[in-house]
Amino acid sequence: MELLNHTSTTATDAATAGAAIGSPGLLDAEWLRQVLRHPAGAAGWLLQHRQGQLHQQLTEALAAVLLACRDTEKPGEITLKIRVRPNPDYLGQMLISDQVLAKPPEQATSTAYLFDADALRLHGEDEGQLSIPLVS
Repeated sequence: MELLNHTSTTATDAATAGAAIGSPGLLDAEWLRQVLRHPAGAAGWLLQHRQGQLHQQLTEALAAVLLACRDTEKPGEITLKIRVRPNPDYLGQMLISDQVLAKPPEQATSTAYLFDADALRLHGEDEGQLSIPLVS
């Protein structure tokens, strides 16, 4: 969890941030950089948060999902969840936590058993298929 100090919080800053949440184009990029204290804004924060561990986890999750999507030809998903809350112990300090959720596509599984409706049982061989005796 990272602490973010923003000691010069004013009503104008809060109103600007609140209005900008619903309208991404209204958020002043310079104000955002000041809040994040990094010249590259959110991307820079992502690289530095938890000494780069968040960036590493996100990179690994993206690679895993990309490979699984390539192999299965099905869609996958990655979610980055960032939780920001005020620190009740220190005025103007924010607590930031994160979570990376990767949802790769499921691998197709093959049918291992057949159901014989007449005998009401499961079995592993298709009685209608010819069997070939194998020599080992």
